[in-house]
Amino acid sequence: MFITDAPLDMRAPSGAYTAFYALFAVNMLGTLAWLAHRARREGTIHPLAALAGGLAVGAVVPPVYNALTKVWFPSNIPLPYVEAFGMKDPLFDMLGYALFIGFGGYLLLTQLRAGHGARAVYGTFLLWGVTDLLLEVPFLQWDLYQYYGDQPMEIGGFPLHWVVLNGFIPIAAGGLMYAVTDRWPGSPRGAAWRVAACPAVAGGLLMIPIFPVATALHADVPSAVRVGASLLSIAMTAAAVLAAARLADRHAGPTAPARSAGSLDADAVPALTV
Repeated sequence: MFITDAPLDMRAPSGAYTAFYALFAVNMLGTLAWLAHRARREGTIHPLAALAGGLAVGAVVPPVYNALTKVWFPSNIPLPYVEAFGMKDPLFDMLGYALFIGFGGYLLLTQLRAGHGARAVYGTFLLWGVTDLLLEVPFLQWDLYQYYGDQPMEIGGFPLHWVVLNGFIPIAAGGLMYAVTDRWPGSPRGAAWRVAACPAVAGGLLMIPIFPVATALHADVPSAVRVGASLLSIAMTAAAVLAAARLADRHAGPTAPARSAGSLDADAVPALTV
């Protein structure tokens, strides 16, 4: 039912995919190094837990989102990590979700702790939404993958509802991370696993605004209905971003005196807190 109009004869351009994988590998290694530095400096594994949670989500949700919103990868893609709904999904798709949900969420967490409130939420939305647009449009032009079927409101083959959805996902993850660490009542000893679980919860929350446009894409309806469904998905996501910004203005800020940038408790280096 998911692939009735998919471009089954699409083939992967090997040179472009090599460049694509190199880009994601550099980004992932740089992200891992920065998060490891933060973990050591702050004496906590929370930065690495955020990325681990993002990787776990990236291993599960991309095939589901792709099937629902009609994304198709060529059958001869290099380094597929899973085959589901009649399509192979490449490893870089998993890495991309890990960066958006895990790393993006942790970046927002740091901004909320610094007390930036709504500015941090709106900045996160613009950063990741625009980044997604600037990355995906050239990749689509190189035929690395395709949004197939009667897609509403496209720019260079990229549906605009995904700009908004991908701008929201790090907000959901980061807001949850802030809630389960700095605003969680009681002992912080279990905070690492709570941080790691936040990307999964955020991935589930994203399903809510995806449903209108996904349903229309798979239904036998006029193009105008698909446009309306896309606008509804965008409106639902925008409402969630506004709500998150209001909550951030009300609650964001440090809950304990912050350390200076170069300081680290002596006991925190050999034994990271969980």
